[in-house]
Amino acid sequence: MTENLGRAASLIARLAAICVSGVLLSAYLNGYYAVGFVALVPWLIQLGSGSSWRIALFDGALMSMAYTLAAFTWLGAAIAAYTGMGRATATLLMCLLAPLWQPQFWLYAISVTLTRQRAAWLSVWVGIAVWSISEWLLPKALGDTLAYGLAPSLCWRQGADIAGAAGLTALLLLVNAALAWAWIRRTQGWRAVLPALLIALLVPSAMAGYGALRLHALTAYFAEPTPSIRVGMVQTSMVDYEQRRQRQGTYAVVREVLDRHFALSKAAIEHHGAEALLYSETVYPTPYGFPRSSEGAAFDFELKSFVQALGVPLLFGSYDVDEKGEYNAAVLLEPQRELTARYRKTRLFPFTEQIPSVLDYAWLRRLLPWAGNWQPGDGARVFPLRTHDGREINVVPLICLDDVDPMLAIEGARLGAQAIVGLSNDSWFSHYPQGMELHLAVARFRSIETRLPQLRVTTNGYTAFIDPSGEVLARTTIGEQAVLAGEVPIRTPPWSMVTHWGTWLAPTALISLIILALQMARSHWGQRRTTPKVPAETSVPTKLVVLSKPVRFASTILKATAALGLSYLALAMLLRIGWRVHSTHQIYVYLGCVVTPLLLNWMMLRWQRRDTAATKNTNRAAFFDHGAIKFGLFPLLMALPAFRLHQVISFGSTFGEYYTFGALAYAQGLAIWWASWSLGLMLWAAVLRIVGEALVAIVVALRQDLAQHWRSNFEFIVRLMFYLLVPIWFAIRVLG
Repeated sequence: MTENLGRAASLIARLAAICVSGVLLSAYLNGYYAVGFVALVPWLIQLGSGSSWRIALFDGALMSMAYTLAAFTWLGAAIAAYTGMGRATATLLMCLLAPLWQPQFWLYAISVTLTRQRAAWLSVWVGIAVWSISEWLLPKALGDTLAYGLAPSLCWRQGADIAGAAGLTALLLLVNAALAWAWIRRTQGWRAVLPALLIALLVPSAMAGYGALRLHALTAYFAEPTPSIRVGMVQTSMVDYEQRRQRQGTYAVVREVLDRHFALSKAAIEHHGAEALLYSETVYPTPYGFPRSSEGAAFDFELKSFVQALGVPLLFGSYDVDEKGEYNAAVLLEPQRELTARYRKTRLFPFTEQIPSVLDYAWLRRLLPWAGNWQPGDGARVFPLRTHDGREINVVPLICLDDVDPMLAIEGARLGAQAIVGLSNDSWFSHYPQGMELHLAVARFRSIETRLPQLRVTTNGYTAFIDPSGEVLARTTIGEQAVLAGEVPIRTPPWSMVTHWGTWLAPTALISLIILALQMARSHWGQRRTTPKVPAETSVPTKLVVLSKPVRFASTILKATAALGLSYLALAMLLRIGWRVHSTHQIYVYLGCVVTPLLLNWMMLRWQRRDTAATKNTNRAAFFDHGAIKFGLFPLLMALPAFRLHQVISFGSTFGEYYTFGALAYAQGLAIWWASWSLGLMLWAAVLRIVGEALVAIVVALRQDLAQHWRSNFEFIVRLMFYLLVPIWFAIRVLG
């Protein structure tokens, strides 16, 4: 009886915690963005008291349902209106399917529970890694992630240009886990909870500080004068095409669509000075350029003639056709040009625009009569919007659900895009503004990640002009018939880590889990060894060398000089230059302020020990920690293939620069590449060292008796990440 009462009480406590977290998530997603740092704490506290992975699975599945109710109640109503089923039925079905389309909750719960017995920090790390990997490998229909709730925060959202929205989600999870851990260990004294509380305090502060610095840099960057193009976006609020077609016929509907857009387009040019025009997704309800009747051919000709008469380019949503089928497409028409540019939508909405091929059966189509049969496009495209006087700006179109895929915007930025153009038909959100707000938040993060301004035109709201910081400068309301115009500067966007590295967090998390598995296998194998010999990893000191005070002082000054020089380069690259070597100034600073002090320090210490038997170190790993290996030989090995690629691309052969400009120029080029790789790898080593020392400090604060063991583990992991992760990343970039 007592056991049953205990189980019931435990179940009630877990359900109550999940309900509280659900309510907090609802508040967070409805504008109270600071709540995101504590929303999951009640659930995580109860999760920390569980003892079985089965209980964790159950709690995680319930939490996915609670999150679905908190974030997507409106979606149940929208599905009911779209499909004709009852609202309660649609909402219940959505909740029952929540563990399938929000699997990150139960995957996180299981991974944390299985690794909690080893170390608290390890369970947090593994949980965040599993969460990130699940959202990467199991993409959701709406692309939602916890970070989108930070969209209203000007400073906190700026960190998305480092690791994308996924990076901010990881930081939210870290703070929530730290607070939960502090609560669980509250009875063990201040030393037990202080590290967790410091994490919970420092992470949001660091996010805000980075955001303020980034905003300052962006303000200075965009303050420089530059030419611009004024683009007009037309929102007609015509959403009921099918009903109109049944009442009026296809010809009359297309006629009305064109007439209304033509009228608003003229107003955009006459009253707003528009030099280019944008219409929303599928606004032209027939394949442009592939008329199905004489009336369709006449409409194509009329639209082309209208663009020629206005003298401005027009980008609009239509359809495209080839032998594979029909596509949702964006079409660019330009005055005095016969050729048009087209982009085909890449991310189709499942079970409405397309049924996945593995599920495309006749019985399923009978259950889903509204499902389309469109084909997906083949990725991002960039094409220019040109004015009559020769100014042009490169844009990457994203059609509706395309903006939930960060890589499409990133690929566009890499192809030279200077702005994002979003074309969307959010008419099924007409009565559910929460859906429109979520879609707008998703679009804002694409601008933050790539630092590209965005022109987002929709059928009936929210049409918006978004700047590179994610700020909505202007937007329409739902159901409004309006023209929105914005000045888009013609400039190269500022540097962004996401643009250059892509969505790197989840692949890195996956690699980290693989490294962890290798380390655990190594530890297990080491424990099975029962040899009485002294391990090869031990260091046997033969004589202690005591440095004089002047030498210690000089060594401190030299090391501090090198640290300051490296910090200067890191800050300059972070705030202004970008994470690559752009000039010889960086090389000179690196050689003069970093390498030279370190070499002088090494020579001074060697001179001090020249007549003294120094400490003998038989640690095999010490070879890989030697500065000449880490920042001399290894960077050279990485620089050689990169330098060869540069030679082949720029000069046509491996020795092209030597044949063209001589041996001195060739040697200087190789030296620059070598120094650049050395600088990059030293910065990477510094990041790994900072993170490793911080984790060791946390372990020392929690379990001082395990400090030496985990320091050895961290050093092993750091070496693997330094010597393996960089070549893997380089190979991916080259093959990509």
